[in-house]
Amino acid sequence: MSRWQILGIAVAAFGLGYLVCRVADWVVVSDEERIVEQLERLAARARERNVEAILEEVRLDQFGFNARGWGELYSYGAGDEDDLRAKAREWSAWSGTPSLRIRIEEDDVQVDGDRARASADLLFEEAGKPYRQPIRVLFRKTTDRWYVTDLEVVRPDEFLRL
Repeated sequence: MSRWQILGIAVAAFGLGYLVCRVADWVVVSDEERIVEQLERLAARARERNVEAILEEVRLDQFGFNARGWGELYSYGAGDEDDLRAKAREWSAWSGTPSLRIRIEEDDVQVDGDRARASADLLFEEAGKPYRQPIRVLFRKTTDRWYVTDLEVVRPDEFLRL
């Protein structure tokens, strides 16, 4: 075999290996990717004010749910479904909801076993003014599904310190 044939075989093998890796990456969805997609779905559901679909992402009986920010803390556990539903309906009446978007990348998600933490920015308009609100979301995993356990609205200066 000539040097050019060996080089051609090496290039073809490298190209095939690269193609296999790209296809595997495309086919296999990481937990980080799943969480990013889940948060994007949640933002879309919030825009639609679909409270029931949003609440499908929590498991009060298994993990509970906490929402906190700006000095307020709301905690819900097993049996508090109606209270959480009422609070979610109250929050969905907020005027900035129809313009709500989320900015999150896979790198913003940290997975550690059956727990995950995501940092994101909520982008919205209220009274014609654009706003950015940092948030942190904690997740717990059962079998192959992630559930939201904590949502924290973060002051921008707190977000930068952590």
